Amino acid sequence: MANTKAKTLKKKEPARRAPAALKNGKGGADGELDAVMTEVIATDGAETAAEELVLISCPYCSEDFEIRVSSAEDGKTRAEECQVCCRPISLYVEWEDGEVEVEVDRA
Repeated sequence: MANTKAKTLKKKEPARRAPAALKNGKGGADGELDAVMTEVIATDGAETAAEELVLISCPYCSEDFEIRVSSAEDGKTRAEECQVCCRPISLYVEWEDGEVEVEVDRA
């Protein structure tokens, strides 16, 4: 089994937040959207999760492609399909000192 580590791309993108109108409870006519957005914002916490694009190599076809990872995934494994050959791959995400490392393996 191939086990490779990915390199972080230099481009950092901030986590997305709800528009101010939704935070203030002025977003939906029927109130359902307001309730959902309030719940999401309430569970978001004081800090937003950092997101980064990471260039990985498929352990099957060796083609490179980009994935987006979040600091909320630190220490977790997730399954993803290769964007080229569609085979299942396993991604283990680690964040340390603001840097992300992704270990890629066959699932």
